[in-house]
Amino acid sequence: TQEKQSELVRILGPGEVIGEIGLLLGLPRSASVVAKEPTTVLRLKREDLEEVMKKVPSMAFSLKELADRRLADVSRLDAFYL
Repeated sequence: TQEKQSELVRILGPGEVIGEIGLLLGLPRSASVVAKEPTTVLRLKREDLEEVMKKVPSMAFSLKELADRRLADVSRLDAFYL
């Protein structure tokens, strides 16, 4: 079996979003997150996010842009390690 090693991809700060790719695309998570200090998080169900995005279309656009950037980052990392 091939074991996948942990790898630091990004350090996030207050107010940043995680899990947007899986939530927007309905896919399983693509990464794990470890908090370095006590952290408060908001967990949304996909249905709840869809409801909010209907009411605030600019949020839907911003989340899609963020997901696109992060997917591009992952693609570059994959290409580097292949």
